[in-house]
Amino acid sequence: MTEFIDESAIDTIQKWFCEYLLEESDPNLLIVSEGTDYEISRTIFIRFLKWLKTKTVAYDVLLKKKKEIEIEEAFKEVIWKWEQILSGNKNDRGITDCMFCQMFRENGCIECPVRLKTGKPNCEDTPYALWQDHHWQDHYFLQVGGLHCICETCRKHAEAELNFLKELQEDWYGKG
Repeated sequence: MTEFIDESAIDTIQKWFCEYLLEESDPNLLIVSEGTDYEISRTIFIRFLKWLKTKTVAYDVLLKKKKEIEIEEAFKEVIWKWEQILSGNKNDRGITDCMFCQMFRENGCIECPVRLKTGKPNCEDTPYALWQDHHWQDHYFLQVGGLHCICETCRKHAEAELNFLKELQEDWYGKG
């Protein structure tokens, strides 16, 4: 299975590899230039990985920190979205404008904070499900450009979703 590694991770690994070469300064380390790419022997690469394990900042810690930052930003984004919906400045476009869905839906919402709270995918058993059901049943879901507050019940469900997300954020960061 091929795992995606983003550019910042590649840059970090490349930086660590350069540090390794500088620290070890082993004349037996041969790097052969092939245009702009470099080829290294398996032996050199294994030695680099062993060296990397000795570093205090491990790669998995770096990835975990990156994910924490992304989740923090996603919380800000989803809360802002619902504040804007309540103020009439934005429509709800479902999974297409939900940062949690953008981050977690592909793998069945497994690590989504909402799913971790409810134990269910696709925002089941949340105020969002009630928001959608209300639009299907009372407004026939025919709103071009996304769902918005049409009536007092819409507003009640939107406020409940916003409060749910704020409480989830507080619980997530241990403030609740």
